[in-house]
Amino acid sequence: MVVPFWTPITPLTGFLLHADPQLATFTHGGMRVRAAAATKNVLSGVINLTAVLIFLVSGEVRWLAMTVAMAGALAGSWLGTHLLRRVNERALRIGIVVIGLALATALFYKA
Repeated sequence: MVVPFWTPITPLTGFLLHADPQLATFTHGGMRVRAAAATKNVLSGVINLTAVLIFLVSGEVRWLAMTVAMAGALAGSWLGTHLLRRVNERALRIGIVVIGLALATALFYKA
């Protein structure tokens, strides 16, 4: 199995990048970044819980991959929650855009 170089860090960056379109929509609608990120995280949690239930019922769980992803998601959510309170909102917006553009560029050139 070929794994992209960014796959191991994806769960750790999930607190910012998991639902970028949701974050953009909420902030464009006038929400502050911190409130938008919190709302996005709640929605992502509900979406992920639904996916977990579907996979458990289907019996198609790859337990090692699930364990690694779960550990990364938990670490990322903990780290993201603490960083979100401390980071300047303007710096946060710039960081989200820069990371999003870098990932989009990498995926574009890989395709």
